[in-house]
Amino acid sequence: MDFLIFIRHQIGKLREWQAERDAIRHLRNMDDHFLRDIGIERRDIEAVVHGLVSERNAEKTRQRPLRENARNELKMVPAE
Repeated sequence: MDFLIFIRHQIGKLREWQAERDAIRHLRNMDDHFLRDIGIERRDIEAVVHGLVSERNAEKTRQRPLRENARNELKMVPAE
């Protein structure tokens, strides 16, 4: 039974990783102007997708955390 729980957990992590890679690819294909509109700088794309908020950007934009902005723009749904 523990093995099945482990497998389910690993499948969930794989789905989350795939969703993050897709989000990174999608954001990298956007132009700089659109990225600035949603509060992301190109150099921060991976950090945003992985949930790390740049303090400089958070203070500069005074908006919701960057990850939430990006998820809303990408209409991402977390993997179950």
